[in-house]
Amino acid sequence: MVRSMIRTFLALAVTAMLQAPLTAGAAEPTIAEKEGAHLIELGNSEAKAAESDKAHAEDMKKQGHSIEQTGDKADDRVKEESGRAMQRKADALKKAADARMEAAKEMREAGQELTKDGAKYKSADELAKSLPEK
Repeated sequence: MVRSMIRTFLALAVTAMLQAPLTAGAAEPTIAEKEGAHLIELGNSEAKAAESDKAHAEDMKKQGHSIEQTGDKADDRVKEESGRAMQRKADALKKAADARMEAAKEMREAGQELTKDGAKYKSADELAKSLPEK
């Protein structure tokens, strides 16, 4: 889902970059640069959320281990299995957080590429304006 969002943003940015007017001001960022900055911002917020999920998974794993140990000491099989189930859920949450972190990294990289492409477009536009007309 995140990768499809990245592809959508890239497609929109490329389309916007191609349709940007040639008379864009030098100080004004291009649409590609704006989209790139937006992707970088989204990537950063996703990374923060992934870190939060990872911390929550670690807490769940510790809690599950504690419940399992308590059940083991009390010979309570239900409690032991409950603790193991919580640990499995924590492992799954950690894997999801890792995937979210990877998607955030890709999002930031795509944003940086868009920003670079926008800057290249802007410099090419400025060069074209400086050339004498024939």
